[in-house]
Amino acid sequence: MMVGVFERVYEIAPVFRAEKHDTSRHINEYTSIDLEVGFIDSYEELMQIEAAMLKEVFTHVRSACAEEISLLSAIVPDVGEIPALSFCEAKELVAKICNRRITDFDDFEPEEEKLLCEIIQKQTGSKFVFVTRYKSSKRPFMRWTALTITV
Repeated sequence: MMVGVFERVYEIAPVFRAEKHDTSRHINEYTSIDLEVGFIDSYEELMQIEAAMLKEVFTHVRSACAEEISLLSAIVPDVGEIPALSFCEAKELVAKICNRRITDFDDFEPEEEKLLCEIIQKQTGSKFVFVTRYKSSKRPFMRWTALTITV
């Protein structure tokens, strides 16, 4: 609702999943950064905004939390150019390079996400990838947005 007033609205808030699960790709509780942007022409604009936000956040974390990062031997990724692939391109890339048969044409299997990240990091050096053009039947809210998958 506030996008009509401010055009860009950001929210940083805790998220609690009210579902049973036991996977390495979902956790029960985390902090989410949501951004709502109005008056855009394409999802590429959202990708540019997200990439800029990630660069700024990680630059700030490296600077403001250097002692903690050192203490924990943590790795804060560099955000360079983030490659973008359509859903179909990503599925075909994983199938081709990993010699896998595509069994789910509507979504990524957990192993495919992991393999895609490994391929992108090896080919481009990026720890991030935008996956665009999900089928709206599977992810109706992602039709005009891009999912960022990280290693």
